[in-house]
Amino acid sequence: MSYNQMPQQGFFQCARCGAPLQQNNPYCSSCGFMNQQQPYYPQQQSYYPQQPYYPGYPPQGFVDNRQYSGTAIAGFVISLVCLFFPIIALFYIGELLALVLSAVGMNDCAKNNKRGRGLGIAGLVISITFMVLVLIALLAADSIVRRSYYW
Repeated sequence: MSYNQMPQQGFFQCARCGAPLQQNNPYCSSCGFMNQQQPYYPQQQSYYPQQPYYPGYPPQGFVDNRQYSGTAIAGFVISLVCLFFPIIALFYIGELLALVLSAVGMNDCAKNNKRGRGLGIAGLVISITFMVLVLIALLAADSIVRRSYYW
């Protein structure tokens, strides 16, 4: 095909051989096939290549609309508050509350397909670690007091 005979956008094309058709003639001049005239729109190449899809990752532009678990968030926040303000953790009340809320929040995430499981895990780790450290400090203080009592 020469440049003058190249089909342009909006021209008609033969369904069998792809040759350009005359505007009002349903028969192809090349192969004689009777066409139902369909406009020819050439496929345009995209300037940007399609992004590859990696299994295990959501597609680009994916928005996760799941709700966060409020109890997991509350457990994490309370464990952080008790970590930075230890007077609140007196008698383990704050840390026990954080421990329970984090565990309930993780269970809520698993059962109801909610987000925030990582916050629940972080709340559990912080509260258990802090409770162990406070227990060690109390035992160390008790042994120091008992040792000084016997002197």
